[in-house]
This record gives sequence, C-alpha cells and structure tokens, in this order.
Amino acid sequence: MSTYLAALDLLADAPTRLAQLTSPEAGPVLDAEILGLQLAGADLTSYAYEPAAMAAAAAAQTLIERAIGRAESALDAAARDRYALPLAPLDDLVTGILHDLAWFYCYRSGVPDDVAKKAEQARADLGRIQRGELHLTAAAIGSGTGVGMADWSAPADTFPAADLDAFGGA
Repeated sequence: MSTYLAALDLLADAPTRLAQLTSPEAGPVLDAEILGLQLAGADLTSYAYEPAAMAAAAAAQTLIERAIGRAESALDAAARDRYALPLAPLDDLVTGILHDLAWFYCYRSGVPDDVAKKAEQARADLGRIQRGELHLTAAAIGSGTGVGMADWSAPADTFPAADLDAFGGA
C-alpha cells in the first residue's frame, strides 16, 4: 500500500496506455477495464474473464505498485532531512514528481523520450528539495528527522563581554 500515490491515480492519467505498458511481455495486451477492476480491489473471479487475463492484471498491479514504491522512496529520501514524513498534504510539485517517476519506473525497456525527460526533471527537483533549494509549500519546513544534520547548543553567556575585555576588547 502506497503512502502518497494510488495505482488508480496512474490509471486515471491514461488507462489504455497503462494497461498496454504493464501487459505481459509475451501474450495479449491487458484490457484497461480489467486492470481498473484489479487496482480497485474487485474480485475478478465474479467476472467472465479468462484466467490468463486475471493473472496478467495481478502481475500488472504488482509492477505498478513497485513503480509507485520506488517513486515514493526517492521522494522520502530527498525530503527526510527537511520535512516530517510522511508529507501531508502534497502540493502540486510533489504530486507531479511522483507521477513522473512512477510512469518512468513502469517501463521495462524502451522508455519514450518525453517520459525519460520528465523523470530526469523529477530527479533534479528531488535533488533541489534535498539541498533546500526547492521548498515544498504544503509541508512543514524544519520538522525533519535531523539525520545527518548538526545539532548543537551553547549557553548564552559562554563568552561574556567582561571576560573578552581581558583579551583586548569585546
């Protein structure tokens, strides 16, 4: 189960394209309707679908969920030092990054140029988020785990002005 993006969100983007993309490499092209029912959690045995079609839909769901998981992991890795996880609510930037990466990861091979370029931009945006150059508007800044960040404090009077006078001035 994903945290940010549902498989049905990708299906809503382009149902036929997602069905074709996630169809078994050997065999017929998966029907978008069957894929939609599978992703919605419907019991496919109550429909008149061939067992091979139901198996293909289950395999496609696994591929889609793995792609979404990879995209979400990349987002969490980039945001964990600056934001509380899981991020909520998601702004349009984050949603776009997740969609672009998930679509990219759905391809087994032969990624189209437009999909590859969007994924490249998404990875660049994740790097900018990680470096603090790109801020997420909907998430709370500064509530990250602090992993890898400096954590220090000192009493306010560590160097009082009177002590500094002895060294030639404050």
